[in-house]
Amino acid sequence: MDPVTDFISRILTAIVYGVVEGVSEWLPISSTGHLILLEAILPLRMSAAFGSAFRIVIQLGAVMAVPLLYWSVIWPFGKPRQPQIHALGNRPPVRPQQRPQAGLNDAGLNYGQPHSRKPERAQSPVRASVPQRAVRPAAPQNLRPDLQQEKRRTERPAYRYQPLNGPKPDANAFPPRQMSASSRQTQTVKGQRSFSFLRPDVLMLWAKLLLACVPAAIVGLFFDDLIEKHFYNPLPVTLALIIVGLLFIIVEQSLKGKHPRILTLNEMSWSLALIIGLFQVLAAVFPGVSRSGATILGALIFGVSRKVASEFTFLLALPVMLGASLLKLLRLNYQPQAIETVILLVACLSAFIVSILTMRFLISYVQKHDFKAFAYYRIALGVLVLVLFTFM
Repeated sequence: MDPVTDFISRILTAIVYGVVEGVSEWLPISSTGHLILLEAILPLRMSAAFGSAFRIVIQLGAVMAVPLLYWSVIWPFGKPRQPQIHALGNRPPVRPQQRPQAGLNDAGLNYGQPHSRKPERAQSPVRASVPQRAVRPAAPQNLRPDLQQEKRRTERPAYRYQPLNGPKPDANAFPPRQMSASSRQTQTVKGQRSFSFLRPDVLMLWAKLLLACVPAAIVGLFFDDLIEKHFYNPLPVTLALIIVGLLFIIVEQSLKGKHPRILTLNEMSWSLALIIGLFQVLAAVFPGVSRSGATILGALIFGVSRKVASEFTFLLALPVMLGASLLKLLRLNYQPQAIETVILLVACLSAFIVSILTMRFLISYVQKHDFKAFAYYRIALGVLVLVLFTFM
């Protein structure tokens, strides 16, 4: 084979591996099982050191899609989002529309008065000569009664004066009222938030993600070589594919007709984050379980919605996979050649693009469907891998 054809062939192989990694890493179908099957069908014609670097790089490409899609969720700096619930009710009070100052127009008619469908008549000379007292504006009609009372109690009334023949009264004749404690508290909280540069909800989310990473990190640091030596072969991968697929069917059947308790990421507790991290250990010990499959399965068992379980799995991959990949690259200490660098970049880019599409697909899919389709696929793939390696 001439060099150009060989280079093109290796580039196409790298693209196929990147596509498989980008799809199988985020769906609960085990990326390890797919890569083992792909290596049997389309083997990598490369050295062992380059093969290890290749697998690490395509994982890096896949995990780098998470910050792109969830940057607003994981970035802890910036002005915190203002809550949509006001201290006095379910919506903030509506400000009354500003009206012009009262007076006479060219036709001698009053303006600046409360809105009325009928035009106001001109005052008679006798009535206009009599001084009128100040008229307090009515509270806006589109507010609820409790908000109207709070508005009257906390705001300084914008007194309007009808035209008088005599001198205009002193504007300080009506001193401002004191604000209530609830309004002062609301303004103080808003003032504090406006000068804050950290988002507490994001920091809390990061703390829960790091807590969920602790069990898998301990297992990976101390038992990684032992696990790779004894469990990275077709039989354990096949058993893991089939068993986890059956568990998905059982869990989905048990959840039929039930409503999840946790519908947002902020509702996840510390203990639940740690439990999901313990489920992730199963994927670290037994290849073929699927990291996303194990964490989603654990989240579903404890009442997390499918969408939130998927999103937490995506975010959990950022510290886990990024840390593990960088640690393996440092241990490998491999210097690729120019052609090998191009192949690595192509595989990384393909895994990155396909990962973006796959994560968007999964989030939209689980809002209307369950995970049974992926469970049936896992069982079929496990049987296929078992048959393939039995008769080869």
